[in-house]
Amino acid sequence: MKSLHRKFRKFASSAGEKGVTLIELLAVVVILAIIAAIAIPVVLNSIVQAKVNTTKQDMAIITEALDRYAAYNDGVYPMPSGTATLASLLTSGTIASGSSTTFGGPYMQSLPQDAWSDDFFYGYSTHGHSFVLATQAAVSGMITSSSTSALASGDPALYVSNTSSVPTSGTFTSTSTSSTSITNVYDTLTGAK
Repeated sequence: MKSLHRKFRKFASSAGEKGVTLIELLAVVVILAIIAAIAIPVVLNSIVQAKVNTTKQDMAIITEALDRYAAYNDGVYPMPSGTATLASLLTSGTIASGSSTTFGGPYMQSLPQDAWSDDFFYGYSTHGHSFVLATQAAVSGMITSSSTSALASGDPALYVSNTSSVPTSGTFTSTSTSSTSITNVYDTLTGAK
């Protein structure tokens, strides 16, 4: 054992190095901190942008289902009432579960949530010929003309409408909530009469 210890000491002293100095160690830590300060915001921004893109794709899919529904129903978009929800109208094609009244569906297998796990919100005009589909941030009053105003969570205010008006205030019905407890204020949102 002593001979192994002597060989190791002889090898260590022949290499001529005494170890890493504190200044060298601090320099490495500072360099790593600078790299992290640059990389972390880029990665976080990429994650948020991926969520935005996913949400936009989901909204496009829901909009296509709404358009198919309207095409089957003489240009009238879904107007949930009673126990019906937008989800039940698009996924089962019926007024409510167990109902025999169909609307040509289903138009979707399931109604997705946005990338932040929130329900989409849906508003429709009184006559049913126009609609607005929006994210939670949009109904929380975060809508801007660019429709990308971000909350602290990164959840942007995204909306889709088949009108040219930009909604600026009001509330929507959640896509998974029964409309019996919610007042539809599409006309307030879009300025439609």
